[in-house]
Amino acid sequence: MNLSSFTELVKRAKAIAIFCHHNADPDALGSSYGVRWICSNLAPSARADIIAVGGASSLSLQLLSELNIAISFLEECSPTDYDLFFMVDTNSFAQLSPYDEEISSSTTPLIVIDHHAVKEEVKARASFSYIDPNATSTAELVFSLMESLSLPPPPLEVSLLLLAGIVFDTRRFAIASAKTFDVVAKLVDLGANYSLVLKALQTKVSYSERVARLKAAQRAQLYLVDDDLVVAVSHVGSYEASAARSLLEIGADAAFVVSEKGDAVRVSARCNSHFAEKTEMHLGVDVMEPLGKLIGGAGGGHSMAAGADGPGSAAYVISLLVELLRKKFSEKGLSFKPLK
Repeated sequence: MNLSSFTELVKRAKAIAIFCHHNADPDALGSSYGVRWICSNLAPSARADIIAVGGASSLSLQLLSELNIAISFLEECSPTDYDLFFMVDTNSFAQLSPYDEEISSSTTPLIVIDHHAVKEEVKARASFSYIDPNATSTAELVFSLMESLSLPPPPLEVSLLLLAGIVFDTRRFAIASAKTFDVVAKLVDLGANYSLVLKALQTKVSYSERVARLKAAQRAQLYLVDDDLVVAVSHVGSYEASAARSLLEIGADAAFVVSEKGDAVRVSARCNSHFAEKTEMHLGVDVMEPLGKLIGGAGGGHSMAAGADGPGSAAYVISLLVELLRKKFSEKGLSFKPLK
C-alpha cells in the first residue's frame, strides 16, 4: 500500500466527495465519517462531504440518534464540484446511481476503500485502493489506515461509529478475525463503549416491519437442497433485509427476499454458516452479482449477506433467481427441488 500516493491525493484536494452506497448502513456511514476525519487531518482547508446516495438506512439514523452524534451528509450532489472522489464500502459504480456513469468516466482521482470483492472496472478506475475482502468490515480497514498514517487518536464520535460499523457488519462478532478483535480493543481503549453501541444498534421493529416479516413467511416458496438445507424465496413491499433475516430465525438455512417499488426491485440474501460451509456458495459473488447483471442492475456483498437491485417486477426477478439457484446448485452437484 503506497501511503505517499494516498497522502498526496488528499493533500492537494480542495473539495472531496466521500461516496457510500444506497441506503448506507452503519459500516458504510461510520467508515465514511472516519475517512472524512482522515481528510480533515491531511487537508484541513479542504471541504469534505459525505454523500450517502439516496440517504442512510433507518438503522444508521437510529444509531446516530441513540449515540447523539450529528453527521452532516448529502443525499445528492454535483460530482463536478469536487476534485477528489472516495468510494467507501461501495464495490460497484452501479451502487452510486444516478452518478455512476459520471463518476466512472470522470478523470477526477478516485480512492477506493472496501472489504467487498470490488468490481474490476472500479479497480481499474481507482487512483489508489485499499481493498481487503478478508477484512470483516470497511470500518476495520479505515481504522488500520489511520494507524498506518500515524494520525493522532480519533475523537470519541469517530471511534464509536467505527466500532458500530464493525459490530454491525460482523453481526456482533459472529464473523470476526483476530485482526477484528485487535481493532475493537484499540477502539474501546480510545473510549468507545461497546455496550452503548450494542444498545444503539438494537433494532426497534415497527408495525410495518413486523407485518413485512409475517408476509414474507406467509408467501415463502420453500426449496430443499441436498435433502437437508431449506431455502426460502419470498417477496414483500419493503423491509426485504429484515424479512430475510426473520426467515433464517424461523428455520430457513438461506433466504432470498425481493421487494418491489414502482418498476425497481431490491433483493436481499442471507444464509447461515451451515449453508455456506456445505454449499461453498458465496452469496455476493455466486448469486447476487450474476442476478444483478441478469436484471440489468447491480449486485454483490458478503458470503452470507448480500443484495442486488435493478429494474423489473418481483415475480420476474424471483423466476430468474430460482433458475439461477438451480443452475448454481447443479454445478456443485447438489439437488434443488421444491419442498413439499
